[in-house]
Amino acid sequence: MLKVDLPLGPVPSREDLEALKEDPGVEGSRARYFLKMLDDGESIPTTVPDYPVQTWCFGNDLAMVFLGGEVVVDYSIRMNDMFDGDRLWINAYSNDVPCYIASKRILREGGYEADSSMRYYRRPTRLAPEAEDVICDTVQKLLPHEFYSEQLRADFPAPKSPEESLAAITVRPGLKVELVAAEPLIADPVAFDWDVNGRL
Repeated sequence: MLKVDLPLGPVPSREDLEALKEDPGVEGSRARYFLKMLDDGESIPTTVPDYPVQTWCFGNDLAMVFLGGEVVVDYSIRMNDMFDGDRLWINAYSNDVPCYIASKRILREGGYEADSSMRYYRRPTRLAPEAEDVICDTVQKLLPHEFYSEQLRADFPAPKSPEESLAAITVRPGLKVELVAAEPLIADPVAFDWDVNGRL
């Protein structure tokens, strides 16, 4: 599991909060909460901190993605494009429920999931559009390449030949790099290194 900070949009100013503090409903309660933070010398949060992203893989048969919060359907659509949708199971409300997790599309449209719901989660404002990329990039870091879609794999640079790899390595004077083994079928090579005592 990784925990990432999801960026929020522009936070309200003290003047914005002062204008809302007398509201008898949730909007006033939220304004008073953040005004107290400012009065106590704290800053209004600019992120949803420690948002949990977790994956489980069952061999190469199934990858499960666990996302915190009330996640909108666009995340499922995007991840089914990014990964092999036939072997992907996406779960929400996992490990935490910090707020609605709106997508870029929902943020463009506005409405309850993007804006109004954040009052009830006591967030100062809506998520920033880049929050979607933060979440999807984190899932990509956690899942093995075997679950990547053909399109996502095509976006990766092709492996270098042994000669190209050798040309890309810079060593100090007096040292040299030698190729000791090369296997063209290896997709993810493992690097071995030895310390000054010859230990692996």
